[in-house]
Amino acid sequence: KLLTMAFNLSGIVNEEFKMMGLSLRGDAMTAVCAFLERSSADANDALSALLDALDTKGISSSIVQRETVDEVVAGLDKAAGPGAVAALLDYEDGITIVDAFKVPRYNYDSQRRVFHEVSKPPTINAEADSKIELYRERFLLLQQRILRNRMFVKPSFNCGAAIDRTYCELTPLTGLLGNANETRYVMGCLSQLEDDRYFLEDLTGQIQVDMSHAATTSGLYTENCIVVAEGEVRKDGVFEVRALGFPPAESREDTRSATNFQDFFGAGRLRPSDVARLEEQEAASTSDMFVVLSDVWLDKESTFTRLRAVFEGFDSLDVIPCMFVLMGDFTSQPFGPTHYDFAGYSRGFDQLAELLRDFPRLRQEARWVMVPGPGDPGVSAALPRPPLRPSLTGKLREALPRVTFASNPARVRFRSQDLVFLREDLQSRMRRNCLLPPVDLEDTSAAAKAARAKAAAAAKRSQAAVARAEAGAVARNSEGMA
Repeated sequence: KLLTMAFNLSGIVNEEFKMMGLSLRGDAMTAVCAFLERSSADANDALSALLDALDTKGISSSIVQRETVDEVVAGLDKAAGPGAVAALLDYEDGITIVDAFKVPRYNYDSQRRVFHEVSKPPTINAEADSKIELYRERFLLLQQRILRNRMFVKPSFNCGAAIDRTYCELTPLTGLLGNANETRYVMGCLSQLEDDRYFLEDLTGQIQVDMSHAATTSGLYTENCIVVAEGEVRKDGVFEVRALGFPPAESREDTRSATNFQDFFGAGRLRPSDVARLEEQEAASTSDMFVVLSDVWLDKESTFTRLRAVFEGFDSLDVIPCMFVLMGDFTSQPFGPTHYDFAGYSRGFDQLAELLRDFPRLRQEARWVMVPGPGDPGVSAALPRPPLRPSLTGKLREALPRVTFASNPARVRFRSQDLVFLREDLQSRMRRNCLLPPVDLEDTSAAAKAARAKAAAAAKRSQAAVARAEAGAVARNSEGMA
């Protein structure tokens, strides 16, 4: 039986390494299996950590040697450290919280068509060309995605069913020269290089555009956004846009498959076997629940009255929520040049800590995430915003042993699902900078209607659950007073 288990483990390890284009020598395979067998975590999780460490190390050969495995394993054992038990406790709930400032950065190599992780540490004092690189990398990221889309891929053979398939071939902006009065499809970044004159830019050049008669898809078109346009070049050299839209979205599965399951989220690489296993766990855990609260004004007494009602309602359940997300602003008056009451701000978190001491079950078993809002104190109003400083959060860190003061936006992975919690009025900001009036095109398909009905029903169930929790808390308070 032990021999069979070892054989199955070796087969799984060999399959996972093959997916990364790697192969193991015999002694290296023995070292990997030994590490997985003695690991305190799940074998799949330990193997994922090992493969991620190998990927970060950047080995030069596709054949992994025993010395390389020993070096990586030693690093993983050292990283576990004395706090491994606490980390395992947080890992068992399937929740991983990622700081926005620690998300891995990748550059796309258009020649080899692969992503390379940026090893250079981020800095506040960036070089002058960093802004240019930002737009360049954003353009390459969308370009490699759109060139995989079936709508923009030219058929390989001009016969059979490929003859009837319609497609849109993208033309570089330099390819528009000498092609007047011919319909072309282009992709570029909308820029205002001159007053009241807008241009499309790509990596080859630029051209002035006229969007006054363009039909647009739904969305907000602002400066520096990347669009796909259909139109023709007029005799005066201006590209007259007939139709304007955004690059088509790509499913998560297609992106993972095309990028060799690269970890863009920052919570670790997920291979198909990992996703299938985590989805099974999600299907079995039907009672998992998140509670998300926004604009938690801790300088208002009414906020604590309502928080107590909510906490009492959830504390009375057989299975409590696995995570509470409290999002700012945490004060009713935003911080600014004329308002900077740091002492009052800290007292609000002290009062929240005192409130939570009445609910030991919620404090000990649930995860807590605090996301700052645009009006909370910080270094600047730019995104991402760093977590709240310890000097501002009072006694809350002591009251909640499993609290995480996250950045804004905060990334959270729950088993196989990737979630982003962002607190910012982006729609208002983008609406002020729209180049074209937005168009609301409602999807009237049966699938879209069913999805909207499902979302509306879920919202009603959530509101009813909160109402029942508050009503139960009020009833208990009334009985206690009687």
